[in-house]
Amino acid sequence: MVCGTCPERPPGQQYKYFLNGSTYSRTPAAPELSETGNSSSIYNQFNWTGDTFSTRALTDTSCMKSYRVVFTIRVSPGSPGTFINATNKLAFWKQLGVSAVEVMPINEFPGNFSWGYNPDDLFGVESSYGSPDAFKNFVKTAHQLGMAVLVT
Repeated sequence: MVCGTCPERPPGQQYKYFLNGSTYSRTPAAPELSETGNSSSIYNQFNWTGDTFSTRALTDTSCMKSYRVVFTIRVSPGSPGTFINATNKLAFWKQLGVSAVEVMPINEFPGNFSWGYNPDDLFGVESSYGSPDAFKNFVKTAHQLGMAVLVT
């Protein structure tokens, strides 16, 4: 199993490594974690078919920095914005002339609200924003609209 991918196991199945015969630990390279963050989850790869995006000249780029909680519609008061809600905003941002969206860090962090600069996991996507596939759909949709996505 490499970085939580394992074709013979169903996506979302949780696992931990057993270390030194006495300690269970999640893998530091898991692309997806359990909601509690204490287990890794099996993640099968995203289908990038049809994504033929190519970058434009830097002099022809209009970039907007996006913090999902600020620039997305919250599902309910007190809940963070999600990648799905941000995806629904992309066409509007495109109409404003934005050609690149820079997102704040998307790494898993403790709790549901953060600027993202206190990562709890370097490879896992913050579960309160959505799954790795939700973020990849955001990127793929941006690419279909001719927009680049920059991750800080």
